[in-house]
Amino acid sequence: MASKIPLGFITLKQFATELLESYHLPFFRVREWYQETKLEIATTKMLKSPLGWTRYFFGDVTKDHNKFRSAVAHSPQNLSVTILNIGLWKVWQLTKESHGDLRLKAQIHDSIFCQVKLGREDIKEEILRRMDNPVVVHGRTLRIPVDSKCGKAWKES
Repeated sequence: MASKIPLGFITLKQFATELLESYHLPFFRVREWYQETKLEIATTKMLKSPLGWTRYFFGDVTKDHNKFRSAVAHSPQNLSVTILNIGLWKVWQLTKESHGDLRLKAQIHDSIFCQVKLGREDIKEEILRRMDNPVVVHGRTLRIPVDSKCGKAWKES
């Protein structure tokens, strides 16, 4: 006895393809950017970040999907980490200027942890100012929002 497949049944691969296509409807520019990235690497064997860092690619990103995924991830990840590190450097300079009133404790992912001497709450605003580092990308200004949390103990922040 032959089994009947219910109407509307699709395979997992068909579902995944439709889901990916639905993502690209509101974000159609992403697909164009993928093609631009492939073309840039195919013609130059490298990608250059908005801040001037260059990454070289060996192999064919049009045939190796892992290399292509790595290429697509490179620019935004490189840019966000570099912007954070610019701010981190400026805050580290502030630690020297504060004569011990500010201690830089750690960088964890996209955050920095500091210790500020009581009575020197003015340093908080200066930290936020130094962490705000806008960058122009393709003629538009990218500004990563910064905020802070304060407390007398780590668990309070």
